[in-house]
Amino acid sequence: MMEFISDLSKELNTYRLLIATLGIPLLTLFVTTYVSRRNTKLSAALKVSEMRQAWINSLRDLMVDYSSICVVSYQEGKGDVGELSKIEGSINLMMNWNDKDYLELNRTMKALSRASVPIENDDGRKMDEIYKAYFKVCNAILKREWKRLKDDLRKKQV
Repeated sequence: MMEFISDLSKELNTYRLLIATLGIPLLTLFVTTYVSRRNTKLSAALKVSEMRQAWINSLRDLMVDYSSICVVSYQEGKGDVGELSKIEGSINLMMNWNDKDYLELNRTMKALSRASVPIENDDGRKMDEIYKAYFKVCNAILKREWKRLKDDLRKKQV
């Protein structure tokens, strides 16, 4: 066994320059390829997270705009029905219809829109309840999407 090790050592010494000349560039190639692929995946993950964050911000702005028009309509007795309809359509298009809160969001948007038309002897409680229900569902959706974004980033180890 010792003789084998001794012979192997002599052979390696003989070809040391050849091994170094070929081995170092091959090792460099493998490491560079690995790092490049990893960076490409991380870059893609960052781009997706940027787009998802922009989607969350846009959805939040639309949700606030929707409630603002309804409140102004309730308080002043006038509102831009066309703009309200446009915002509602945008929210519906941005949402995943399979989202567990989609139906509740849609229901509260319709209720908020109906409640924004003041009626006589209205003390505002109904509007207040619907307003709170609307923001409760909006917050649940936005919080869940924010958590999903953070979890995805953690998984990608960005």
